[in-house]
Formats: sequence, structure tokens, C-alpha cells
Amino acid sequence: MFLKSLIFTILVSTFTVSAQAKLEFDPQAPLYTADGTKYGFNQIHQALDAAFSSGQPVVIHIHGRGDEPLKSLEGKPLIGGATVPKMEKDFDVRVLLFNWDAQGLLLDRQRPLSNIPAAVESFKKVLDGIKTYDLSGKKLILHAHSMGSIVLQTYILQNGWETSGQPIFSNVLFTEPDADNLNHPVWMDQISAKENVFITINNDDVVLDRSTDARPPG
Repeated sequence: MFLKSLIFTILVSTFTVSAQAKLEFDPQAPLYTADGTKYGFNQIHQALDAAFSSGQPVVIHIHGRGDEPLKSLEGKPLIGGATVPKMEKDFDVRVLLFNWDAQGLLLDRQRPLSNIPAAVESFKKVLDGIKTYDLSGKKLILHAHSMGSIVLQTYILQNGWETSGQPIFSNVLFTEPDADNLNHPVWMDQISAKENVFITINNDDVVLDRSTDARPPG
């Protein structure tokens, strides 16, 4: 009976890996919807149109460290995840996953941290597209989770955050941020001067317990 269960588990896992092969990181596709549809840098407005077509608020979710976009869209055995469909179900929103190369082997942090500069350039292009989109009557939320907060932190340190005019987002959320606490006001004051910012922490986060001050230069 155990052998049959083991064989079944292996077959299911093999099928899952095959079905999820399309969800490998693509540097030319910064945005994904929950169904795995990906959008290029010249399709930012199309991605927003697709998300807002539901009539619900839309969340731009900057994920943390992991095998993405697979982890956030479908989850992984033993690790979990599937953050995007969970957010949509629990909070009655539509989510656009901002995808960057955050994969690290086991507990490795250096590889995803080394990809922060590329992620910042990608986010800059996405934000430029958002700025030219008509958000009248729409609610757009920015959510940076864990190491995703370093992407946003580095973007602000390098480019600033425009403080004139109306806010870009209805709310900006940092959940369990991995951003460096050193010189925190230098960049946080910039975004909070214009946007409605919320920050949550988890004192029992064993992953963030391994976080260090080693960050790419801003």
C-alpha cells in the first residue's frame, strides 16, 4: 500500500512539474495575472485593463525571495505559496504579480539580492506605464512583501518618489519587509509624503531572522 502511494505521489509530482514548466522566470514579462497570463513591458496597460475588468480593486504584488512566478501563482510542494490566488479569494481583489528573479538555492540570499538592480529597472518601466494609465474611479494598491520591499526601497533611493500631484496608489503596503532599517527615513519619508503607507511586521518570522544588513548599494 505504501509503495502504491509513493508511486502515485511521484506521478502527480511529475505531472505538476510538467504543467508548471511554463511558469519559469521571464525577464521580458514583469507582470502576471493569477491564471498565469504574462504581460511584457509594452503591455502594462493591457495587464491593468485585464485586472480592472472585474470591477474590483487591483493589487500590484512585489513578491519576496523564491522560485517565481511559480511560488506566488501555484505554490510549491513543502514550501507552500500560491499567494496571488489566496489574496484574490481572501480580500476580494485582483492581483497583478510583479515578477523578478528572486530564486535562491535553499537559504541563499546573495543570488536574489544580486538581482535587485535588474528588478529595480523592471519596476521602473512598470511604474512608468502605470503613471500613464487612466486610474479615474479605480483603486490600485501597491504591496511589497519581504524581500520585495528591497526592490521598492532601492528604486526610491535611486529615483526618488514624485511628491507632487495626486497619489499614484490608493494604498502602499509593506508586509514583513526585508528592507534595511538603516537610514530608513531617507526613503520611507519620500513615499509616505505622497502615498498612504502601511507597514506590518512579524516578530516570529524565522526567515527574516536570517536577514542581514548586506544589501546592494542604493
